[in-house]
Amino acid sequence: MRSDETRLRKLVRTVQSDPDLPYAPLIRTLEVHDDFVQLKSAQILTVLLSLESTPLQHQHRQPFLKVLSSLVQSQSQNQCDVAVQCLEYLFARPECHRAVWAIPGILAG
Repeated sequence: MRSDETRLRKLVRTVQSDPDLPYAPLIRTLEVHDDFVQLKSAQILTVLLSLESTPLQHQHRQPFLKVLSSLVQSQSQNQCDVAVQCLEYLFARPECHRAVWAIPGILAG
């Protein structure tokens, strides 16, 4: 395992000591009105979720998917591309797959 992946796995395990970590702070940055911050936060959340072994809690999953939904429907090609890439990775997680399809219009257009 690469050292980067080892560090990321340790970050994911912080949920054992605090249920809001590592996701809640990153989800809050999705609200920032700065494209770079918002898109990087989405990418980081996606990477962390791909390493997560337990289902993502609803209170963390839904805000993230809501933001991805708005980014997919954005007029900005960059925002749309990043959101589609994130969704591609998240589709491997059954709870995310079902939740994405439950969002009206997320893949329309």
